[in-house]
Amino acid sequence: MGLRPSPYNTIQATHLAFEVANGNQHDMKNALQWEDVILNLPGSSSYNPLQPWVYRIRRDKAMAGATPAYMDDLRPVGNSKMHCFAVSHQTASRLSYLGIQNAARKTRPPSLYQEPGQVF
Repeated sequence: MGLRPSPYNTIQATHLAFEVANGNQHDMKNALQWEDVILNLPGSSSYNPLQPWVYRIRRDKAMAGATPAYMDDLRPVGNSKMHCFAVSHQTASRLSYLGIQNAARKTRPPSLYQEPGQVF
């Protein structure tokens, strides 16, 4: 790579693409809308081991959707199957608009189990 700023440009473009895909956090029609961040840390008086340590909630007090990246894959997260589908659809369509391809063949149904894709 020499003295070229290609890693910087790649990361900058990736973050800009995620900002476009996430949309406006205050828009109620946005599948990735969120209102507040909840800290559920061990040792606090309100700690609940069934909840994540840090998560966002929607205006209707349900857990907000997200699209964390794992290696080169995006993993849609939602509070129900339909919400997970809406998060996945919004992210894929907006990234597709930017010219970033989505490998729909990798899509699996939402899972509540530890291993993604496992269906009982």
